Amino acid sequence: MALPPGQNLPYEVKTATSLESSDYDGIVLVSNKVPEDAAYPQPIIKLLQEQSKIDKGFNDDITLLHSSLPASRFVYAPTGNMTKEYDDVRSYAEAAKKGIARALKAGITKPLLALPSDPNFPKSEVVTLLGAMEGLYTNLQYREFKPEIFPKVKVLGIWSPKLDGAGLESVVSAATTLESARWVARDIGGTDPERMAPPVINQ
Repeated sequence: MALPPGQNLPYEVKTATSLESSDYDGIVLVSNKVPEDAAYPQPIIKLLQEQSKIDKGFNDDITLLHSSLPASRFVYAPTGNMTKEYDDVRSYAEAAKKGIARALKAGITKPLLALPSDPNFPKSEVVTLLGAMEGLYTNLQYREFKPEIFPKVKVLGIWSPKLDGAGLESVVSAATTLESARWVARDIGGTDPERMAPPVINQ
């Protein structure tokens, strides 16, 4: 099952102005620490602070929690400490991919991704979004074998505690363009040799 003509990705990607939106059935928050920024709803900050008090490994592992927000299900996807000199921005992509995988396992079909804001890694937002999008990719042959499982989500919402409307739209636009190209590249490189041949690719 190829991507529909004129559609870059098989699911809708849209920005959100609040984590308290009722348009989603789960939240995936990627961060290098428990957030304290006032932009986050207080119930989320309180929930994460309480969990971190009873679990020393809370900032090291993916955790699924129940929140009082409309989305209800809440996936915390930490990168771990990002202050070491050899830390890499790719840690955000890896955390986002794992967070999305956990959300899918929980049955979430309309996740709202909360992007990080790390001054040490200016591209952390777009890298995080690309990591989440990679987690939503389905192999071409598997899509053809089981079309009923494709796409994995109906919509992917994006929220940022720091970026304004235009800034967030810019991140989403860049990530969507890049992921559309990466999707095609994976389809080509991940199939059998016959289908990877240039004449067949054109078909």
